[in-house]
Amino acid sequence: MCSSAGSWTGRSLTCIGGSGPALVRLAGELRHDRLAEIREVHTPLGKHVVKVRSFPDWVPVPVRRAAARLSDVKARVELGSWWETRNRGKR
Repeated sequence: MCSSAGSWTGRSLTCIGGSGPALVRLAGELRHDRLAEIREVHTPLGKHVVKVRSFPDWVPVPVRRAAARLSDVKARVELGSWWETRNRGKR
């Protein structure tokens, strides 16, 4: 889930915390292949394995419900500078 504590690298948004509903609300304006949940898992043998779950499979039901109650404007505000940077020059 994304929050203002997330970070924008220019290619990806690293998300933590509670603004997942904002991202889910605006998902129709984003490429779904870019909304995957990507986790690095440490195996018992000490290897690192990348696990990927497609959008919207990783979105919990409470987050989906919260997204449905959120306006697009509020969602954009919650995503803040990441949303502004992503959409710069598209208007």
